[in-house]
Amino acid sequence: MQQDQLTEKDAALFERVYVPAFIRKCAQNGRQIPDTESLSSALETTALVMNHLQTKQGNSIKAANASIKQALGVNQKQAELNEHNERLAQAFEIGKDAEVRNAILNQRTV
Repeated sequence: MQQDQLTEKDAALFERVYVPAFIRKCAQNGRQIPDTESLSSALETTALVMNHLQTKQGNSIKAANASIKQALGVNQKQAELNEHNERLAQAFEIGKDAEVRNAILNQRTV
């Protein structure tokens, strides 16, 4: 049901109860909604996902999740984080070598 299809009472309930509760819940989860356009998009996305969950389960949720991650660059950020962690692990292993540690502490080359 679209907001413009709501009865006057339903619209008032939506705007005075649901929307503020939605914004508070987003804030509790660390998600700030900066403007009305973002709020509208967040509400619509939530409604689409909830509608889908109520009508059928399937790969479309996984596809939507993948699309959102791609749009947000989450996969790229995760790849960068993995690469960073790998470099740290390598540096840690190199740092286990006593000769390397002494060279670093004495600021000389190995």
